[in-house]
Amino acid sequence: MTDTRVGAEYLRQAAVAAAELKATSYEALDLSPAARVLDLGCGPGLDVRALAGRSRQVIGVDHDADLLAAARGGDDPRPCLVRADAHALPFCSGSFDAVRAERLLQHVADPAGAIREMTRVTRVGGRLVLIDTDWASLSIGCGPVEIERRIVAALLGQVARHPTAGRDLLRHAADLPLEILSVTVHPLTSGDPTVVRQIAHLDLAERLAVDDGSLSSEDVQHWHRSLRTAGRRATLLAAIDLVVLIARRR
Repeated sequence: MTDTRVGAEYLRQAAVAAAELKATSYEALDLSPAARVLDLGCGPGLDVRALAGRSRQVIGVDHDADLLAAARGGDDPRPCLVRADAHALPFCSGSFDAVRAERLLQHVADPAGAIREMTRVTRVGGRLVLIDTDWASLSIGCGPVEIERRIVAALLGQVARHPTAGRDLLRHAADLPLEILSVTVHPLTSGDPTVVRQIAHLDLAERLAVDDGSLSSEDVQHWHRSLRTAGRRATLLAAIDLVVLIARRR
């Protein structure tokens, strides 16, 4: 598999696209001023900082040292950041009033195991809020559907360990001591060719499609012309689904 780990800048761009969904997820945590919160897969710490004013303590956890270094930058001393594995969290059972993970499970080795760990460290009555991507839902409406589908198919094999992590959330959580409060689908859309190229990893997807023989270089050139034309005419519409699961620890 190609290494598709994303850096802090990509995550900041994605955060802008998902700003409304992020705000909804914060409310879903149902925090009190005395709450202790875990943001798992915290990346550059954007959500840790956003949650810091809503609760007594927010702890951000990530396994990536570079992302944690980015999270520690700046003048805000409040975030508590820990490098750890999502499958073996260094916290006692029932340590947190709320646990949140956004676009993490698509990248871990064992999504079900990571959700099990999140459940373990959440107190009875506490909230879990999980957000993840369904990369199989990606659509980029700008030109020949056949080319678009081949590009998306090439991407699915490389973009994440579990590209359908979003649609799999409910299945992974089904046998855990959780009361599922809601599962909702939130399409993110854009008509900006630059944003679409960055968020959808189009440079990678096009290269993969050419390498595996599913597209010719001429096909890719035609695709590029279609993207530019759609962007110029304001007819480009790209969409991808994020799935949000909200649960209460039983």
